[in-house]
Amino acid sequence: MDRPLVRKGKRVSLGIYQREEIPRMYREFADSEVQQFLNRPDRLYYLEGEYDWYDGLKKDEKSRVMAVLLNKGAGKGRSDVEHELIGSVGIHGIDTISRNAELGYLLFRKYWGKGYATEAVSLGIDYAFQTLNLRKLIARVMEPNRASSSVLEKNGFVLAGRLTRHHYIKSYGYVDELNYELHRGSVND
Repeated sequence: MDRPLVRKGKRVSLGIYQREEIPRMYREFADSEVQQFLNRPDRLYYLEGEYDWYDGLKKDEKSRVMAVLLNKGAGKGRSDVEHELIGSVGIHGIDTISRNAELGYLLFRKYWGKGYATEAVSLGIDYAFQTLNLRKLIARVMEPNRASSSVLEKNGFVLAGRLTRHHYIKSYGYVDELNYELHRGSVND
């Protein structure tokens, strides 16, 4: 599949979503393990709704959502695929006056624990600071999601605060929301 790349990394790249990928995204995002740490783990996803989401991407001036793509040869047994879809990185709530936004990301479960999220977030940060000229990013993580906190910390984010017992997750009960921030100049600048 030929697609524009937004950022190219060593093992993963960020690119433009393709409409034909919506059914795969729908199946992968419906995974309860993937959903449990999202802000609305109780949400029901419908395929038609995912197409509506995709159609809205090009109209949304306050967000940039990019496909996380595994580069050819980066994954075992996948050397035949040029750029395999493995997740998503989004920059949301872009404030062009204050020059800040919120970073969000997720990977399909089978790609967890391989360092792909750390590289994808790094590419998203570069896009936010270099292309969008933002000066600050924030990110929110539910405390039991230690892997996500680690991804942010490896990319220079610092814990700025917490909302105690803020979200309910069925398997954890009430958990804290950790609020991270990264200022331009903290990394790569």
